[in-house]
Amino acid sequence: FHVVLKSYDGIGKEAEEVFKISVHRCLEVCAKRNLSSIAFPTIGIGMHLFPINVAARLMIKEATQFLANKQCSLTAIYFAAYSDMEFVTFQHELRHLKSESPQASNVSDYSMWGKERKNKNVFRIRGQIVEIIHGDITDEQTDIIVSSTDRDMKLYGTGVAAAISKKAGPELQRFCDEYTSHGAFLDAGCVIKAPACGNLKCKTIFHTNFQWDCLEKTVLKCLRTAAEDGYVSISFPALGTGNRSFPSEKTASVMIESINQFCNTSLHLDLIHIVLLQDDMYKYFLKTFQSSELCKHNTEATDIKAPNPVHNEQMEAIGSVEATSFDMDICCFTVCGESSNVESAVVELNKLTSAPPLSNVAGSEYHLRVPETQEGLFQMITLEASSEECKSVLLHFPQHGNYDIIEVQRIVNQSLHGRYISVQEELYRSSPSRGTERLLFFGTDKQTYPKINAHGFHTDFQKSVSVSYGKGLHFFRSEACAIASLSPDDSGFYYVYLACVLTGEFTFGGSHIVQAPAKYSNPSVLYDSVVDNYINPSIFVIFNSLQAYPRYLIKLKSSSII
Repeated sequence: FHVVLKSYDGIGKEAEEVFKISVHRCLEVCAKRNLSSIAFPTIGIGMHLFPINVAARLMIKEATQFLANKQCSLTAIYFAAYSDMEFVTFQHELRHLKSESPQASNVSDYSMWGKERKNKNVFRIRGQIVEIIHGDITDEQTDIIVSSTDRDMKLYGTGVAAAISKKAGPELQRFCDEYTSHGAFLDAGCVIKAPACGNLKCKTIFHTNFQWDCLEKTVLKCLRTAAEDGYVSISFPALGTGNRSFPSEKTASVMIESINQFCNTSLHLDLIHIVLLQDDMYKYFLKTFQSSELCKHNTEATDIKAPNPVHNEQMEAIGSVEATSFDMDICCFTVCGESSNVESAVVELNKLTSAPPLSNVAGSEYHLRVPETQEGLFQMITLEASSEECKSVLLHFPQHGNYDIIEVQRIVNQSLHGRYISVQEELYRSSPSRGTERLLFFGTDKQTYPKINAHGFHTDFQKSVSVSYGKGLHFFRSEACAIASLSPDDSGFYYVYLACVLTGEFTFGGSHIVQAPAKYSNPSVLYDSVVDNYINPSIFVIFNSLQAYPRYLIKLKSSSII
């Protein structure tokens, strides 16, 4: 099946309605042809700019509505997630569907499958998913893996810290040495965050140091820090059972209680893994979890109530038309069927698409030509100050800063965004940590921002930036730093982007650097960016302009002027 969507703008609901109609129509055709199953990719997240969570939510809701209200041949609807990021998002949206529709009366069973994994047991502690896994924590693809070390953060010897260090390469020990070189130590109960490196598949490593009396506090701090920093998944080893010789059953009980306390907060993680390499340790932990009154052993994902049906007049108008053939010719396809039905559908389809109207070819055949995105075409959508999207942008600015926000505009450039997504997917496939995206600031002026909107970031568009950390594109965590060297326009306005930047794996920068440096452990692989401070960076420099997308343009004015 081929579907035509409208680009997502986050303001009106038209694009979402077209999206839902497209999914519903696919299911209708399956039912009409007595098909038993259908598989969807995560449609709309490429050139049509749908956020992954929005696409996942709409697809799941439409599928549950259809199955709850139709007696048909369909027995399975599959959502094929291309990346781990998509898979976790679908899990998150699936879990929240029931709470969004508490009054739904029809109950159906839904399950999510990822890649098969042996020796995995799933538990729930007050709704929080916890998986006990027999495996190697250095192979984990969760956002975070937790490592235990001593106060001077030496990762040599045996145990989990040494295994993680071996797979991460020398960059990880250098990070630890840099942290302790200024007299700092990893105190008991504290958590130090380090970026993943080498062959690790996670995004971040949490280094911990603890004694028995603060193990519970340490586990809870790891969980809270992960959730507060926006991560969705974390993996623990059997903390303290190696070099510290903590008893395995008691350690398992402490971890259960820590997760229970975490559930008392308003925070949440999509997934908690406890990964155990040794057979005996895996059996001890599994036995303790199975015997705990706080744990509920699950074999499948939770049951979900399907929401009540929503009557859709547009769906009724198109519902009797079946697209019996599609002749693909670059950006052109043919829709055919019974003459009267096709003609009524043409009227509705022309309302739903921004493409040129369908043209009659012969009899009941029509062509719909979808224009290709042209280089340099973009839209600027001004956000309402009261909208949730605008509020989410404002969260990146200090409450009592030196600048007042006059206007926030979202940039929609499908061609540019498509190339950015391609780079992100390529980096993520090589290593999940390389696909890390940050929202960072980039200063500009009134004459230059139209060029950036059309063609993206380029060093020629960069204004008065020091090259102390590299001769590339500079992005800042602070809007004040991004425009510090810029002058306002004649009306007193400053302009700054809040950009999506693929910072990936980074290292220290320097004024001599003209391209991303090679890794010490593998010279054939380059870092993705360089920074001013490895532990707490405030400046990121990238050398590939396709690693950044100009998401929002914000107009500012100095507070002293207004």
